[in-house]
Amino acid sequence: MAEVVEYNIEKTISELEQLERYGLLTDIEIKAIIKKRKAFEYRLQRNTKIKEDYLKYIAYEQSLMKLIHLRRDKSGIKYKTAHIEHMISLHIMSLYRKVVFRNQFDVQMWLTFIDFCRNNKSLAKVSSIYTRMLSVHSNKDWLWIRAAKFEFEDNNSPETARNLLQRGIRFNSDSRLLWHQYFKLELMFCTKIRKRREVLELNVPTISENNSKEQIDNEEQVVDNMKDEVYNGVIACIVYKNAVLTFDDFEFAAHFLPICSQFDHRLTERHKDMIYEDLKLRFASLEKTWDLMAKRIIEDGNAMIQLDDTLTEAEEQLKKKEFERQVIGLFETKINEFKSENIWTHYIEYRLQQLSKCKEETKKREILLKGLDVIERAWNQNCLSTQMFKEWIKLYFSTEDKYDNCMKISQIIVKGCERWSDNMDIWHFCIPYVMKIDSKSEIKCFFEKILHKFGYKEISDESITIVFDIWEQYIKWSTVYLKPIEVMNITKKLSKLSSGKTSKQINEYMKPKILDALNSVYGLEKTRHYYHSYKKFPPNLLSFHRKMLEIEKQNANPNYHLIHGIHEEIVNNFGSNDATLWIDYVMFEMKYNANKVADIYYKAVKQLTPEESDKFIQNYSILKSNNFHLDLNIE
Repeated sequence: MAEVVEYNIEKTISELEQLERYGLLTDIEIKAIIKKRKAFEYRLQRNTKIKEDYLKYIAYEQSLMKLIHLRRDKSGIKYKTAHIEHMISLHIMSLYRKVVFRNQFDVQMWLTFIDFCRNNKSLAKVSSIYTRMLSVHSNKDWLWIRAAKFEFEDNNSPETARNLLQRGIRFNSDSRLLWHQYFKLELMFCTKIRKRREVLELNVPTISENNSKEQIDNEEQVVDNMKDEVYNGVIACIVYKNAVLTFDDFEFAAHFLPICSQFDHRLTERHKDMIYEDLKLRFASLEKTWDLMAKRIIEDGNAMIQLDDTLTEAEEQLKKKEFERQVIGLFETKINEFKSENIWTHYIEYRLQQLSKCKEETKKREILLKGLDVIERAWNQNCLSTQMFKEWIKLYFSTEDKYDNCMKISQIIVKGCERWSDNMDIWHFCIPYVMKIDSKSEIKCFFEKILHKFGYKEISDESITIVFDIWEQYIKWSTVYLKPIEVMNITKKLSKLSSGKTSKQINEYMKPKILDALNSVYGLEKTRHYYHSYKKFPPNLLSFHRKMLEIEKQNANPNYHLIHGIHEEIVNNFGSNDATLWIDYVMFEMKYNANKVADIYYKAVKQLTPEESDKFIQNYSILKSNNFHLDLNIE
């Protein structure tokens, strides 16, 4: 062991001597570095090698390199820069290589090694590390993509990047992401070639009558070059065709279109045409295909307008109107063909998108009316989705004359709640709008309808949040607009709805609400009576006890015995896994009856789990030493 350590230290002596010779390190510092390195080396020679030992050694060497850089900058000494720093970098790489070899399944360790090599401009080393890593982690598609990106962007090796993605696809035949990135790589390669040709002035020259034979020959050669498959992106087309043979679904094929949109329209025009035609051929029976065709009209039209610098503003507006007519014509044809909810939804979404982009108030009003007309037509044909129904109400409420449309909005809400009477989400959505436009009696009637409709049904876990919010809104609204006795009656009614439920969440929500309502309407005595009657009623809830504790402490003359009893209930039922409950109890007793603190302490240590017991003892010590100033979040 000692021979190996001495050998490894001797290999680093030469650069340390040079650092001392040039005044970058002192003799004392050199000795300290050697001593520290020996300590690290001995740790690495143990039979059981630990990853942390390697990482600490690497961190030390990197700190040393930073110190040398700082001293070079300060002193201006640049002698032997490449040699000394290179030797230290090699040492660090050697440590990384050893720790990675012993922890080959730690992906983050590989990536840290790669980042270090990239920062030190060791690109060839990065390539070899990626090769080794991918042989171990061949099932991680994102690593293949990362390696290909490095080869293309940093190492300037498109061919290697292409080979990596092809291998990645072979190893991960179920990866959609690899196909999309392979397609993108080929388009990036085409863009790179085109830019290079532009720099080299290899674009096609204008042919004139006076061109010499030599010029014509050169022009023909350039035209032949323009037909090059790579230059025109034919390889990307081949990638797409092979990809859709592997994954025959709409979403996968359609995802290639946003990738095309990231590049110049002139390059990807043929690719888009191919993808759109393929989608129409294979998925003509899907409504979303024709929604995509409508978006294509707008996207291609905007691209044409941007490329044509000769158009005036008036001509641009005319062309945009023509594209809009084409889109509307397409949708009008397809709604008659499909007569489905989905196609109407796409049509309405197009109208809403128009409205959101429009900035002129007069035109905005026109688009709004057209959008409302489309929604009403969908409603009349029973093809309006719940989401578009919500947009219908929002549109009416967004108009300047929304209060003049109160009757219309109210009728829409009534119709929607009748059509989707079993959909709790629709009722929940309508509550804020009902509260804004209807009278107090109508609002109360609306809430009562919801309770009658859903209050006695089994509530799914997915609907719990909606139920809580509806009850919360009802209680808050009734507290403001109704008499206290009516609020109490509503709370009692809600408690009856929840009492038969087995769901702990519903009871946990309602029981504290009942205590609040009782306290505000009937006073503290009634609240105490209810608490003592129901504190053992299952499920036993911490929130219920805490709410009563809060009410008791808010009393002008707190009753020690009652508060003590509530604390006892809390720690006896919930004190085995929460040290803070015991600390709250201790703080209360220290204030009113310090003689009981010792008993509470021993009881807590005995009842708590080992981890929580340690936390309690730590907090208890702080509590005693800091005179009640306690941080309950100490880990």
